[in-house]
Amino acid sequence: VIIPVYKAEAYLEECLDSVLAQEYPSLELILVDDGSPDGSPAICDRYAGRHPNIQVIHQENQGPGPARNAGIAAARGEYLMFADADDKLDGPRAIRSLAEAALENGADIASGGFRLMDEGRTPLEYIGPPYRAAPDPDHVRSPDFQFHCFFLHSSMGFLWGKLYRRSFLNAHEIRVGPQAYMEDKCLNLCCYLCRPAYAFTPESVFLYRQNSQSISGQCRQDIPEALEDVCASAAAFAARRGEDAGGLIAFAALRGLFAAAGNAASHGQGLRSCVRQVSRCMEQPTLRRRVRDLARGRYLRGIPSLPWRIAVWGAAAAASCRCYGLLALATVLAGRPSLKRRTRGSTR
Repeated sequence: VIIPVYKAEAYLEECLDSVLAQEYPSLELILVDDGSPDGSPAICDRYAGRHPNIQVIHQENQGPGPARNAGIAAARGEYLMFADADDKLDGPRAIRSLAEAALENGADIASGGFRLMDEGRTPLEYIGPPYRAAPDPDHVRSPDFQFHCFFLHSSMGFLWGKLYRRSFLNAHEIRVGPQAYMEDKCLNLCCYLCRPAYAFTPESVFLYRQNSQSISGQCRQDIPEALEDVCASAAAFAARRGEDAGGLIAFAALRGLFAAAGNAASHGQGLRSCVRQVSRCMEQPTLRRRVRDLARGRYLRGIPSLPWRIAVWGAAAAASCRCYGLLALATVLAGRPSLKRRTRGSTR
């Protein structure tokens, strides 16, 4: 379990205790102190002094991507799990349930459900994975799988709540990117392009804290540029491997338009700001090209649900025709109280 640590002293002990409470018998915990200026480094050292399976790496501040990569380089386990220091594992069976799913199915990536948690430490609604069991390998390559995992269930773009086979990451030279935001989405897109075997467990394995002080909890104006960086990087990775990533990136790009507008809406920025974010997304060359592909009907036939096919085509067509207000309005309506927590949980 690899945990980058930076300004996390308010939550770090909770996080570490949730990992140490796991039933899984053979567990290595790597804490990467990324030059944290608060009391977090002392907490890391104190826990390492008490538990021989904890290793602490102290380094100058480099950001979450390099911190996680330092953990990958130091890890010895067959599978890797990533967690942020302000989150928690959901119960003592979290790692065991993921490991069982991974080992039973020979998976390179195993993913579970999760629950959101407010800043008062109260667990909120459960959000399940896109599939309840390991999908057929042929189905994994389908547009339907891409749509479900990288549009409908954007949690597949997150690092947390999953196990990654270490040898798989090493064999394909996949590491967390240097981006300060959405670096986990880039890694998961690149992983998919290397044809991993997936497994899923319906159990909730992670408690994701909606922390207003975290990177994802803040109102960000740079989402269009960050999303362009992620999609362009994944496209370049695919080109080097001779893979066709058009549909995958198209679904990720369109989902990103809603995420950009949703981030503004969830921070009370108003409809005009949401429209501006969608407009700026469509100014990015990779995003514009892939969204227009969807508007032309590409990559849609593999989606078995006709209503979703129509909805995706309509959203892409609206963006391509510069009807940004329609997308922004749809995002604002989807962010009303009944869905607001789910929207916030999809922007990390």
